[in-house]
This record gives sequence, C-alpha cells and structure tokens, in this order.
Amino acid sequence: MRQIFDETVRDTLTERLRRLEVHFDSDVIFYFGEIHPSLEKLFRDFIEQLKRDSEFERDRLTILLNTP
Repeated sequence: MRQIFDETVRDTLTERLRRLEVHFDSDVIFYFGEIHPSLEKLFRDFIEQLKRDSEFERDRLTILLNTP
C-alpha cells in the first residue's frame, strides 16, 4: 500500500512540476526540509550538474522551498 501511495505522490509532484516549468519557462526544483549550512555544497553541486545536463536546457531555474 505504501509503495502505491509513494508512487502516486511522486507522479503527481512530477506532473505539477512540469506544469510549473511551462508556466515559468524555467527548470523547477523543489526542496522540503530544514535549511542548514551543511546543505550549501549539496545544493551548489546539484545546480551545477543541472546546468551540465542536456535534459535541462533552460537558462532559468525556479526553486520552490518548503521549510519548517
């Protein structure tokens, strides 16, 4: 049951993020969690990898944050 729920949430989130990419004409990433200095390098490396990846071809990035 949990796997079906997880897949449904992931699929819904992916579909909504795709719509936001069209709306903002940008790549979109979503982060849910606490903002902590130890995550700075992780975010920087992730964003730099996005720029190198040919699948993510836009020059604009929208970041959605949801923090406690």
